[in-house]
This record gives sequence, structure tokens and C-alpha cells, in this order.
Amino acid sequence: MSPEQAHRAFQFSQGLYRANEVQNLTRITGAEGFVEGHLRDAAEGMKFMRSSSGPRVDLGSGSGVPGLLIAALEGPDHPNKWALVESEFHKSEYLATSVKELGLTSRVTIHHSRIESVANQLPHGANFVARALGKIEKISQWISDCSTWNTLVLFKGPGWDDEWRNASELGMAKKMTIHREYSYESAGKKRVLIEIAPKK
Repeated sequence: MSPEQAHRAFQFSQGLYRANEVQNLTRITGAEGFVEGHLRDAAEGMKFMRSSSGPRVDLGSGSGVPGLLIAALEGPDHPNKWALVESEFHKSEYLATSVKELGLTSRVTIHHSRIESVANQLPHGANFVARALGKIEKISQWISDCSTWNTLVLFKGPGWDDEWRNASELGMAKKMTIHREYSYESAGKKRVLIEIAPKK
């Protein structure tokens, strides 16, 4: 990370922990916990998605990880726009405040709505991102009303293979295909990034 990225990550963490004192945003506290529990995922996700272009949509953004943190690391002048979708009012308020504090209002927008309610309002050719949101079959139902989307990037743990196997048995493999996967470790646990695309 560059010094500027480190500073932006620190800014993000301070805003997150201030908000966490009045609402339940994260159970991860402290510098080491932030690096291993949040920053590592965001940094790996940023590298993983570097080759993709077009708008990005963080589904169920919550604490702003990974979407808002990746946007912060990329900086205000990065060409790709971000949309953060969050249905809980206080969390969406926190996200809106953080966007302003991080100077990202030109490229990050907040949608205070349920995913399925806002799917048809999201940009065409969107690249969806989801972390700790639920299983692939549920996520696919939420985004099914979006007329066009390019990719869905999932942050998953060691149970991903079983999850995809079960989803395939339900017919998911007929609708979507896995383009690539990337594994890494965070806090001693296996993590995996998966890029999925709709079958044409």
C-alpha cells in the first residue's frame, strides 16, 4: 500500500469505530483485527477486480466492507463508480457520512433499499460484490431483476465448494458460470474470491 492508501484505510477505520460505538456495525476491533478482518479482504478484492471495468455495486454494504473501503483505497479519481446498497436506515446513514468524510461523493452513491427492490434501478453492466451476505442461490434471486450485469464477485470461506455444489444441483450452473477463483489466508483462515458471470 502507498502512504496515501494507508492514510485512507486509517481514516475509514476511525469512522467505522466511531459509528460502531452507537450501532452494531462490526465485531472486529483494534488495529490488528481491522487489518486481518477487513483491510486484507478489501486489498485482495481490489487486486482481484482490477481488470474489470464499469460500475460496481456492493450488495448489503453494512459496515462498508468491502465496497466503501475498496473505493477509499482506490481514491477519489478512480474511473469506476461504486453503489452501496443497504436496507438498514442507520447503516445507510453511516455509509453516507463516511462517503463525505472520505471525499468520495463524486464516485460513490448510497441506495437505502432492499436489494431486490433496487435491482432494476442499478446501472446496466454492473459488477456486483457481496461479502457475508448469504448463499449464492439467495443472492441470484435478489439480482435476477437487474436487466444486465457483468460479474458477481463473492468473498467466501472454506465452505464455498460445498455451497456451489449444492447450488449446481438446484440448477444454478445452468444460469451462471465461474470465471475464476483466487484463494488466500486471513487471520489463519482460508478465504476465496470467486468471479461469476451469467450464462448468455
